[in-house]
Amino acid sequence: MWLAIIICGLCIGMVLALFGSGGSILALPALIYVFAIKPTVASSYSLFIVAVTCLVGFVLGQKKNKLNVSKAFAIALPSSLSTYLVRHYLLQEIPETIIDFELIKLSKDFLLKAIIAIMMLISGFRMAFRNHVERGDATSIKEVYPKYFAVAFLIGCLTGLVGSGGGFLIVPAMVSILGFSMRYATKISLLIICINSSVGIVGDYKLLPSLNWLFLGKFVLSSLLGLYIGNKLASKLKDHHQKRAFGYFLIMVSLSIILRELVKL
Repeated sequence: MWLAIIICGLCIGMVLALFGSGGSILALPALIYVFAIKPTVASSYSLFIVAVTCLVGFVLGQKKNKLNVSKAFAIALPSSLSTYLVRHYLLQEIPETIIDFELIKLSKDFLLKAIIAIMMLISGFRMAFRNHVERGDATSIKEVYPKYFAVAFLIGCLTGLVGSGGGFLIVPAMVSILGFSMRYATKISLLIICINSSVGIVGDYKLLPSLNWLFLGKFVLSSLLGLYIGNKLASKLKDHHQKRAFGYFLIMVSLSIILRELVKL
């Protein structure tokens, strides 16, 4: 059990440190299939593990890279707000079956997963094979808060629609549209994910007393160790190498989603 916790926690922490996303998409399957935890409970565990890891990652990044906290929150808060609004008001209005003909049946779940997979695939190719204009960190970019707000709100809407995995859209948008460096974008992404996960934890407050806090503590410590190792690796990577690695990672994840959904057809 200990070895499995350490391996899974290390992977989650390292991926979050390197790419600023991917925590939930790794944590949920690990908790369900490796540790045989029920999906509803595993979701609460995942939210807590990711929230704590992302919070520590953002704080460490702020201290080391002197992140502009006001600009970070100018992106994080609108994104988190729109995610909440979409998930609690818009998502439930979408019918479970979009198209239902004799030969063609399109469900809401399939459509949303197809959207996230296609967008991740496009973002992956852009990050891996396209050279972005370097404009430095957000502290050197002209203060364009309305643009920050608009982009962040759109990212949040998309994240709210697709749920787990939506975090993969945050970093590419900040790099491609706002011109942030990969290192800066990953740290702001950690703040956004931390806020979103914290909101989810509040929503699951009834489950909190029944959680195995000893197990959760061990998992969080392993994840924080992975975060430390990931930060060390990220500091040795050049920005374009980190972007390219993230692009390849996105391509692999998106293709796995597409293949998994096609098998279900």
